[in-house]
Amino acid sequence: MSVNTLGNGFVEVIQDQTIIDICHAQPGDVQGLPIIVPVAVAVETVADGEPDEFKFVLRIGRFGWKAQEASLLNFSANAYLNEMGITSPLQPNENKSNGRDVSQFDEVADPEDEAQPKSNLSTPKPTKPDDFLHPFGEDAEAFARFMRSTKVPPRDFALTELDIFKDVVKAGEKIFSDIKCAVCHTPQYITPPAGTPIRPIWRRNNSIPGIDFGRDDKQGVVPEALGNKILRPFSDFMLHDIGTGDGIVQTQDAQRPARGAEQYLQQAQQAPEIQRLQQAPAEAGRCVVHMVQDLSAQPTSTTAENLEGIKASGARVLDGRTANMIRTAPLWGLRVRPQLLHDGSALTIEEAILRHSVQAKDAKEAFERLSREDKQRLLIFLKSL
Repeated sequence: MSVNTLGNGFVEVIQDQTIIDICHAQPGDVQGLPIIVPVAVAVETVADGEPDEFKFVLRIGRFGWKAQEASLLNFSANAYLNEMGITSPLQPNENKSNGRDVSQFDEVADPEDEAQPKSNLSTPKPTKPDDFLHPFGEDAEAFARFMRSTKVPPRDFALTELDIFKDVVKAGEKIFSDIKCAVCHTPQYITPPAGTPIRPIWRRNNSIPGIDFGRDDKQGVVPEALGNKILRPFSDFMLHDIGTGDGIVQTQDAQRPARGAEQYLQQAQQAPEIQRLQQAPAEAGRCVVHMVQDLSAQPTSTTAENLEGIKASGARVLDGRTANMIRTAPLWGLRVRPQLLHDGSALTIEEAILRHSVQAKDAKEAFERLSREDKQRLLIFLKSL
């Protein structure tokens, strides 16, 4: 199933620390897993007129079913490759078919979405990192700009504005909070004011530019159109084990970061600010942030059968391979999705709720204990999103 991309420009400018603070505030047994991922921001080196390696900053992932991307540009390049088979400077290598090379069937030179040089170069082809107008691929960049410009999914007018339904929807939202759905499905964010620098979790040095939102004069800051806006996505954008995982372990190899990311990830591992985030804090309940390349070394994920024992011991449901984990699905736009969960296997909202387990077991059981009338109020609220 594809993910919603409407309104994601607002999500992109949410500061990393905001997501980490949400994680800290969550009860230990339902705490999310924030993942640090690389974000390409500029060309590092040029070879034969093409970008060879890129410069990166590190941010908390928030896009994709596994929160594997923190930038809509990286998300765009991955979508071009994995959904359409189009390579780009950020993803220049074709996918394999069941492990087999298929390059003999593709006569178009890679990358297919080429980097575009500036028109006023004094040399036949680019030789320096700043010789490119579109270093990441013209189409991939255009798709990222499109996603950043979209409005958030609108709510159902009749359910939210007409007096006959408004009180029912408000009552349903209170039930949503009372049974702890809102612990992970975080209802509301306010984006930083326009002009605010986007502060990545780690930047190698001040010469590394910020994320380019298409404003060369103000690279790395929140654009006017995205600043100081209230958004209600109903997601913490972190990974959780709710028993509906896709079986895919979220590792650096699975993410396939662009060329040059490895050295940045290795350097970040030694940075004091990253080490502080990765070490278990002394305060009970404080969450631990993971680097994407560390996840495959974690032990097998928790299951519904041993959750009670984990709760009794005071440990947190954070450790574990991410095969059983999935990003908290944003609920905005829920009313227009006929199939739910990552594989579309749930055909109703109630079925999707009842499929929740492990970290969401208590919320699911609280839903089951609701009266018929309160269940209907909750479902009407969800159908208004």
